[in-house]
Amino acid sequence: MKSKTHDRQQAGKIVAVKIGHNEHDKELFFLFTANQIEDVLAFVSLQAIPFAPHFLLGVCSWRNMILPVLDLKQRCTNEQTADWEKPRYLVVRTGTSVGQGPAGLLRCVVRVPADVSTMEVPLNSVTCTDAEQHFDQHLIRGAYKTDDQIYFFPDLLTILQDQQSIDIF
Repeated sequence: MKSKTHDRQQAGKIVAVKIGHNEHDKELFFLFTANQIEDVLAFVSLQAIPFAPHFLLGVCSWRNMILPVLDLKQRCTNEQTADWEKPRYLVVRTGTSVGQGPAGLLRCVVRVPADVSTMEVPLNSVTCTDAEQHFDQHLIRGAYKTDDQIYFFPDLLTILQDQQSIDIF
């Protein structure tokens, strides 16, 4: 069980996942709070889902739960991520359901490149304008930038539930 001290130490920590560069050569990152990440996996056994959207890689079993496996870079940019050598898989809390306790947590697995790192919240960052963001606005909870980097907090619950903007066929 986590202590309150551990929770306070993690409160300002974020997990940064570098996903590439934009056309102005700024580094792009997806960010998650450290408390959202439940596990980091080197491998998952994927079960494909017929007719699934391109970013839904399939499902996998984690601690006797079936979780969807997403490729956020494909969902948000439509770019392929096959160039990632030895990807990692983050088990991420996406929200809560009506139930109480651990069973009430909603989770998904996110495929990321191997170079995942933790960092402090960048104090010199400012909020991005809509024009500076490179993703659909409804898929992002927030976007921040520094001189040479742009950070995005993805809205995983919306990404999982949003089927209106997906072209399946």
